[in-house]
Amino acid sequence: MDTIDLEIKASADWVSRALLGSGYRADFSPQSLLEIERFFKEHSQDGVGKPGGLLVKDVGKRLFGLGSYMGEVVRLNKGGLWIFYEPDTRGDVCIELCLPDGQRCWPIQYAIQRIKYGAENSVVSWAIDLGLQIRSEPEPEVEA
Repeated sequence: MDTIDLEIKASADWVSRALLGSGYRADFSPQSLLEIERFFKEHSQDGVGKPGGLLVKDVGKRLFGLGSYMGEVVRLNKGGLWIFYEPDTRGDVCIELCLPDGQRCWPIQYAIQRIKYGAENSVVSWAIDLGLQIRSEPEPEVEA
């Protein structure tokens, strides 16, 4: 496994644990992307984190983690390879997920766009466009 794969996986796992601890369902299922969308709605507004919310500090790290989680949901359900490109002249890192069907996506950049542009950049719509099956309502939680 490449270093970027390990970094993405570790970051996605970190976000999953943090979200679970905050009451969000983050089990890497396609359905869990509804929870990611809910997280963005509850913690960001007008391109920035809401005061007192979880996207006010360490925003870069958290968006990297959210994008990693989003990408891992896609990769685990559709397959694919992470590709890392060196930072461009602006210092932006480009991490691409290449899917077996030839589709390409940039989940970390999409997470950044989601906070910047709001619900018009819905995480759920993005995932459905990539071919994931997501019902409009989350599954009820099953007690063990």
